[in-house]
Amino acid sequence: MRAVSPPGDVRTDERERPHPELDCAVGLWDSRLFGNHRIVVRVARYARAVRVVLPWRRQDENPHKVDLIVVSARSGERVRNVVRLCSDPTSGEIVFEPIDGLGDYYVYYLPYALLGARNYPKGYYLPWRPLESPQWRFAAGADDPRAVASMVQAEAVAYHAAGERESFAPMGFPASPDELQVLRRRHPGKNLLLFPESRSRPVEMTRSIPALWIRRGAYVPLDAVVRRGEFFAFQVGVYAFSDAEVRVDTGAMPWPTRSLLTEGVRADGSEFTNRPVRLLGGEVRTLWFVTEVPPDAPFGGHTGSIRIGPEHACVTLGVTEGEPVADGGVRDLRSMARLGWLDSRKVQDHSLVAPFRPVVVDGGRRRMEILGRSVVLGADGFPERIASTFSDEVTTFGGVERAILDGPVRLDVGRELEPCHAVEIQQPGDATATWRQTLSGEGCTVRVSAAFEADGCLEYRCELTAEGGPVTFPDVRLVVPLRRAVAQYLMGLGRPGGPCPEELDWTWDVARKNQDSVWVGDVSAGLQISWKDDSYRRPLNSNWYRGSPLVEPRSWGNGGLGGVQVRKTDRAVAVEAYSGPLRLEAGEARRFDFRVLVTPFKTISTRRQTTERYYHAPNRAEEVSGAGTRPVPINHPGSPDEIRAYGATVVNIHHATEVMPYINDPMLSADSLAAYVRRAHLAGLRAKVYYTVRELPSAAPECQALRALDGEVYARGPALGPSGPNVGHMWLQEHLAGGFIPGYASSNVDDIPIVTSGESRWLNVYVCALDWLARECGIDGIYLDEAGFDRTTMKRVRKVLQRHCSDPLIDLHSASQYREADGFASSANLYMEHFPYVDRLWFSEYVDYDEIDPVRWLVELSGVPFGLLGEMLENGGNPWKGLLFGATARAPRVDLRPLWRFWDSVRLPETRMIGWWSGSAPVVTDHDEVLATSWIGAGYAVVALASWAPGDVDVSLEIDKAALGFDDVVIESPEIEGFQQAMGVSGTEKIPIPYNQGRVLVLRGIPSEESTPQSS
Repeated sequence: MRAVSPPGDVRTDERERPHPELDCAVGLWDSRLFGNHRIVVRVARYARAVRVVLPWRRQDENPHKVDLIVVSARSGERVRNVVRLCSDPTSGEIVFEPIDGLGDYYVYYLPYALLGARNYPKGYYLPWRPLESPQWRFAAGADDPRAVASMVQAEAVAYHAAGERESFAPMGFPASPDELQVLRRRHPGKNLLLFPESRSRPVEMTRSIPALWIRRGAYVPLDAVVRRGEFFAFQVGVYAFSDAEVRVDTGAMPWPTRSLLTEGVRADGSEFTNRPVRLLGGEVRTLWFVTEVPPDAPFGGHTGSIRIGPEHACVTLGVTEGEPVADGGVRDLRSMARLGWLDSRKVQDHSLVAPFRPVVVDGGRRRMEILGRSVVLGADGFPERIASTFSDEVTTFGGVERAILDGPVRLDVGRELEPCHAVEIQQPGDATATWRQTLSGEGCTVRVSAAFEADGCLEYRCELTAEGGPVTFPDVRLVVPLRRAVAQYLMGLGRPGGPCPEELDWTWDVARKNQDSVWVGDVSAGLQISWKDDSYRRPLNSNWYRGSPLVEPRSWGNGGLGGVQVRKTDRAVAVEAYSGPLRLEAGEARRFDFRVLVTPFKTISTRRQTTERYYHAPNRAEEVSGAGTRPVPINHPGSPDEIRAYGATVVNIHHATEVMPYINDPMLSADSLAAYVRRAHLAGLRAKVYYTVRELPSAAPECQALRALDGEVYARGPALGPSGPNVGHMWLQEHLAGGFIPGYASSNVDDIPIVTSGESRWLNVYVCALDWLARECGIDGIYLDEAGFDRTTMKRVRKVLQRHCSDPLIDLHSASQYREADGFASSANLYMEHFPYVDRLWFSEYVDYDEIDPVRWLVELSGVPFGLLGEMLENGGNPWKGLLFGATARAPRVDLRPLWRFWDSVRLPETRMIGWWSGSAPVVTDHDEVLATSWIGAGYAVVALASWAPGDVDVSLEIDKAALGFDDVVIESPEIEGFQQAMGVSGTEKIPIPYNQGRVLVLRGIPSEESTPQSS
């Protein structure tokens, strides 16, 4: 048994005892059978029945409904004869039979069961089940008050928890109602009481004051030890007897101190200050603070105070001798110094990210040029021309401009709008150009501010204001006309990727559909258009969309009147967002914001796709249960030497492994991670970590501090997961006050995560942590399992990795979002804003690769129209069809070594890929449903064929020998283990292609006098 020790950064005395009546310790038992908590009862005098009072101080609402399990400490046998006399949150009283005579008995008072899926468990307390025999109950006199009063009394002597994390000590035992009344009498006339508290004892409860505070009293100064240079975190508990609204002032602290709830720097770099704090009567509010201790702070004590409403909390910071700590002291995670990163502005700038080039501005022509694309503005500040110079293969750019627009982009408010001044394009940095315009019309103005960035993002903020009196607009429309020759495909607005329809009508339905954008275009030119306003809030993605969906724009949605129309004409495809009739009162304004992403973003690279060979060790283990449970073995990402010998060049380190147990917080295992990365580098591997911000582990020391930020970081319910409502793991229910949404749990490492909101200052921590991991652990990149953040954060992620990695790698994985739980969104459309900064896609789970048609594969899965290539996941994909898009499966679940060996034998990394979608494909078949992709090398070509025909077919090749630079061609079809048997092929014979399969050919020729194509 291990006693609960006091924190080391504060001075303690008897008043700091966690439980007023019981000693507290950590025990060892199977919590799946008995729950996480027990009280030790000592029987010092034998009787057939003994009575005991259990001072459990519980937080659950209905103690009388929860089972009690009494077990003999000596034999481990369950006591069946137990009678419950009374149960309330403060204490309970029972009568039981001491079956093993004198000694200790364990009363497990919160037993539970975990139901639901392995990764989405749901905890429920076991209901009270009387098991006593009627004969024993009668003989013991359990129903006779006089007999009960005369019974031998046992003594409750200790509280035990199943683990340090599971323990309610020291802050989880509520004060009793009588103790609260005593506290109130001690402070007559006060509505607020302040309780300064160490960071080592995070406040958990909101509906009750910890019993520890009753013994200690309010306003006891916090006397803490700090280090030079650290971000020192501490908390002040605030208890209000009645509702109140207060403000916080940290000006009397010795050094700069931030109140994390009331001031800060958002993830987009904007600030908020002096927020009021709403207090509810009878509840506890915890305010967290971070003091930046100067690196040259004088040794000794420094006293200050925090003002909260009319009250003051005194704090003394004792600076110890020693050198200043690095990075604010974040290496010691228990210090919670990472809270100092919440307000970081790291790489919040306009610097460039590779491979993008500076925005080139020609002010006189209102023209801006970036990598492979250009935009020309009209006098109104909206684009009148957008063009692309990417090739059909998306392997080069810089050729003849291909116009995307069929005419100017227009904001139509039903009346003439005149520009008030000339458009002047400014450049705050290499990566950004900005401009403003004011448009004036009858009774209204439109104020436009916009930016164009080096990745191809056009962002518009358009504020429509009624001037002089109320104005009724018949409609407000954003009209984007695309050339029909460009608008071949469409994705979004409830449509999966496919041919652009003749017409489409869509209306807002944010409760059920994660839809606010559409992409229209083809492989070498396209636009994604999205619509929002100033009420935009990033929704939860993936399985949790319905728990926190999009907010319908008041402008574009207009209470259900707005929508989007797509219409084809002979020469154009018009995408028109409309508001419907809109009335604005004098001075009233609405924001009609929109964003345009110009695609592709960059070129694809055959070399990178074929030489960066990934290894993902399986990280799933089945639980084994029977009479009890046993630990599930912890998986390992694999031996670096063995992975390199396998043929891989990159290892992805997943969570729920020995090296990195916890999801989305690699710093929790930084030492083991750094050691593994060093071994990987010595073996010749690059090493990347699974790290995103979809959920955070509850094991993070900052868990309760983040909970106290009022829903900013942890998303609030309803907790709707992939299989409906989810109450969550029992740990979350017992320790995380307020609403929460349970994340993807991993029982093999006891990882119980919490879903995060789409926008919070934790994104600042995420960027800083990535910077630290790249610098201190040497990681080479990250694997994103969905992306719970916006493009601003994605840019920052790329920047910090680029600073420390010579060639950083970022993968993006997404399960198909085109499901009810996810809001029917195509993953490619949902995450398109991130594609400029991503190197590889892992789309998608829940996809039937045998059945999905080639156009949808091209648009939604392949990444090609956006300058990316991807891989396959579900059931290993279809290897023949995948190869047409440069995609393979995940090793070692699928053995890719034979294919890798073939690639090396034909020098595939040295070739240039020309996909079946290209208008200049040098090899095609005579069958419309058998497609061909070619890789062109010096004197040879590798051709992949794959069939979407409804059965086995025989095909002939149509080879453009001139395009290949060949006079004649010899065709080979070599053996590739697990992929195809060798087969002789002549130029005149038909090639058999089995249903849903394909074949790889090698074409070798004698070069003609013309020069052969150059590889990329």
